[in-house]
Amino acid sequence: MSSQMRVCSWWLVYSLSFVLGCGSSPAKIAGPKWDPAAATASAFSAYDSNGDHKLSPDELKKCPGLLAAIKNLDKNGDGSISEDELNNTLQGMQDSAAALVKVACVVTRGGQPIEGAKVTFVPESFMGSGVKTASGLTGSDGTTLPTIADDDLPPEYRGRVKGVPCGIFRVEVTHPSIPIPAKFNTETTIGRMVTRRDRDVLSINL
Repeated sequence: MSSQMRVCSWWLVYSLSFVLGCGSSPAKIAGPKWDPAAATASAFSAYDSNGDHKLSPDELKKCPGLLAAIKNLDKNGDGSISEDELNNTLQGMQDSAAALVKVACVVTRGGQPIEGAKVTFVPESFMGSGVKTASGLTGSDGTTLPTIADDDLPPEYRGRVKGVPCGIFRVEVTHPSIPIPAKFNTETTIGRMVTRRDRDVLSINL
């Protein structure tokens, strides 16, 4: 069975959802807080190079998080992201009150799993400081569940809970002994929009 098939089978076990902060739990984990309007303004200030109040794929080459999410954000089908489309999506994330979402990742090379790779979800800069970075190391089957640092969790959840905050991220992959091209890390082209409904395995073939 391939690594991706194993991850998909494993993921079905968790398909009932693992989102903290939106149900009755002993101590809720607070969801990240940001100002959707301010984040939208920051994104457009950084990437709307022609000033047309839209973000096109060409303009988003330096923002893999938004580029990866463009099909989901582009509600009117014009091939770009408007200010309202981005703001409404960010506001929906904020309103969902979801704290952490399990995002399964699998790293392979030539179809073979890579063990010991570090997968890091880095919030795009326009998200501000409220959204935390999440990371994880792949096991022998090439899979990992990136998570925020224990210090960012309530004491009773430390070491037990794994998850990525809702937000828009660039994804970086590094390894202590295997050379990995810059397009997977310092110049990453991998992005991910994480919402409380996120159920897709992120497959990264180096």
